[in-house]
Amino acid sequence: MSIMTNTVAVTKCLLTLLVECCIYRMFRIIDDDGNRSLSLPEFKKGCRDYGLELEADVIQEMFRQFDRDGSGSIDFDEFLRSLRVSTL
Repeated sequence: MSIMTNTVAVTKCLLTLLVECCIYRMFRIIDDDGNRSLSLPEFKKGCRDYGLELEADVIQEMFRQFDRDGSGSIDFDEFLRSLRVSTL
């Protein structure tokens, strides 16, 4: 592997880590009660706080899709996986 290829790989890894740290910070800000999961009301408020002006039914559908295990709340892993899929 060349030095350039190695440098690109390291840069991509660092950028991925930085993005995940930013997403984690966003998740913690939205998690008003600090229980490490997002309820539907927290998710709705977080969408509004971050400028997503969406209809209530659209937010509910997004919440349902993010809540992969159907528990009624979104943990950080579900949140991160959902955002990764939507950015591909």
